[in-house]
Amino acid sequence: MEYQMVFYKALQDDEEFMRALQIMLSKGAFATDLLITLGRRLNFAYDEKLTNIIKNHPEGDVSHLIWRLHTACWAAHSCLELDGAFVECGVQDGTFAYTILEYLSLKNKKDFYLYDTFSGIPDRYNTLQEIDLNHDQFKDHGQYEKLKNRFSEFNNVHLVKGVLPDKLSDKCPEKISFLHMDLNNHESERDTLRVLIDKLTPGGIVLFQSYELDIYKIWKISDDDFIKENNIKILSLPTGQGMFVKR
Repeated sequence: MEYQMVFYKALQDDEEFMRALQIMLSKGAFATDLLITLGRRLNFAYDEKLTNIIKNHPEGDVSHLIWRLHTACWAAHSCLELDGAFVECGVQDGTFAYTILEYLSLKNKKDFYLYDTFSGIPDRYNTLQEIDLNHDQFKDHGQYEKLKNRFSEFNNVHLVKGVLPDKLSDKCPEKISFLHMDLNNHESERDTLRVLIDKLTPGGIVLFQSYELDIYKIWKISDDDFIKENNIKILSLPTGQGMFVKR
């Protein structure tokens, strides 16, 4: 499968880096989404159902996210037979939720709760160190209405607008089998996880979207006392994600 070679602004504008990348690509490297690997089979790139969803995605070309999307679909698939709803905290343009729903053919089946402020990181979580994360892409440019329309035929999708973890007191499933965390702020993810941890079904998976991405240097959920006290061991993934299984 052909994919977009996306390395974000600083690296994308570095001519020396991009020339070196072209050489690596000629040697068979996989290189996009801040990830470069050599000597991998990339079996997911031959998954026809996944690649077709990515090619025809309503947000346009998201091929650079293929490894992360594959990981999210694998994790969600592993939780299909478990009791409990799917939950995503931090929806943005809906790319991951949409791909999971389509890949697993979940229309009108397992409940899927999607939470987002659609207005950036809440003030109480947007510290001086993290002010740079509250940039324009997290603002609402009509995404909430767009997603309401996109998922209008999915009776199992519950799109919830509001601040987490506060909004969980209004609308939250009793049991959760798969939890996707993408709030781009370790304190808000910690506080949300603190509320949801007891709702997680044993064997359920929590997937952190930005766990290992160096662009979020101050995002240190693994160092949080709540994580340590609950003896949670997060698996670091080369995609930049992190994952743990509820025991």
